[in-house]
Amino acid sequence: MRLRSILFFGLLIGAAFFAQLSVLQAEPALANNRVLDLDGKGGNVELPAGVFDSFKEATIESWVKFGTQDDTRFFSYGGMLGDMCLGRTWNDKRRIQFFINTQSSGGRLDTLTVPDDIRVGRWYHVAAVCSTNGMRLHLNGVLVAKNDVPKSFHSTTNGPNNIGLKVRFDQLTSFTGDVDEFRVWKVARSTEQIRESMNTRLTGMEPGLAALWNFDDLQNPGKDATTNGYHGKLVKGAKTVEIQPTPATPFSVTRQNKVLDLDGTDGTYVELPPNMINHLTNITVEGWVRWRSFGNWTRFFDFGKTQTGSRVTQINRTRGLQLEVWNAGNIDQNTRVPNYELLLDQWNHIAVVSSIEGSKLYLNGVVAGTNRNSINESLTGTNSNATGLAAISTENRNLLGRNLWKFGEATYVTDLNGQIDEFRIWSVARSQAEIVASMNERLSGREQNLFGL
Repeated sequence: MRLRSILFFGLLIGAAFFAQLSVLQAEPALANNRVLDLDGKGGNVELPAGVFDSFKEATIESWVKFGTQDDTRFFSYGGMLGDMCLGRTWNDKRRIQFFINTQSSGGRLDTLTVPDDIRVGRWYHVAAVCSTNGMRLHLNGVLVAKNDVPKSFHSTTNGPNNIGLKVRFDQLTSFTGDVDEFRVWKVARSTEQIRESMNTRLTGMEPGLAALWNFDDLQNPGKDATTNGYHGKLVKGAKTVEIQPTPATPFSVTRQNKVLDLDGTDGTYVELPPNMINHLTNITVEGWVRWRSFGNWTRFFDFGKTQTGSRVTQINRTRGLQLEVWNAGNIDQNTRVPNYELLLDQWNHIAVVSSIEGSKLYLNGVVAGTNRNSINESLTGTNSNATGLAAISTENRNLLGRNLWKFGEATYVTDLNGQIDEFRIWSVARSQAEIVASMNERLSGREQNLFGL
């Protein structure tokens, strides 16, 4: 983590220090990885017929990188109008859709859609869960859509099963892009379980794992790494290629950098200059953070004062995560990330984007919540609806890893025991595409509209 000296310096308080870190995702170093590479000309992996037909609950997950913005699927299972699929939606090619279609047996088409734009050329982790309790769709470890429709593999009809092709081979475009670590589980995995293993290379021996195609075997690239033997066949030009680990690839572990290390002891935090962002009407605050332990209302950052201001915080002593944007006279504006629990020692990228229209919270590049208040309003007291409490004074403190309530009102709250990296403040409200494009990059400090790094 670097502080951009031409704009502001942060003061490390207590035992805060910069630690050398070689792993962003906290995973062991890996050799170069092989992935499935498909050119959109019909290449695909043919999977065995009917192997999952009896599953009344399942989890399908994979790393995927789209090479085009076509209406293509990277997974299809079953016959026409009786199939399960993962891919881009036909009516909005910017998004990923998970559907199970039972129209061939008198049912209906049930779909879940990622509500965010998917960029070409960038890796995403996608996980779909289906069971008698309904369907769920995850992007980068975040639950983005769900329903209560009780469907799974057992709802499909006989047909071709493949990675990289739609069910009608000749009429519809095949997938262009890369796929890695494609897994099918015979259980409905929880969001927490998905996040725990999404950055881990599996062995094939994990309980509940029905099939694993990792494309690492040069002699048999379609090999199922489990003992079930559901081997696939690469056809029509499908091939595997070796990729070098970079910050944007699956299981990336190549970052060599220092991070801010906070040990959670009383008085260990970073204090940035007061009032430094009061004048910013549009702002984006983002960075990487991980907790080593969960305390009492520990903060990623806390800007303003106790009764007014903006912050991202762990909730009470739970593993919940929350954005708070408190205005004078309208202080109770909390946005909790739904269906999400923090995990110890796992890095998360958090971004807050704020303008006069309100604020958005992004978690690992995915929209996780909205808030009607803006950071500028919370710091300056400009909210036209403000009543009761006086507007905030000009002395706003800006902290990393410390709860502002620690300074008198609630000494029982705790400081962050964890690490922070690549903390950035922008003087614009960045788009989701901009956040995703740079979240895994090391910035130079010279980027346009970058206020502090």
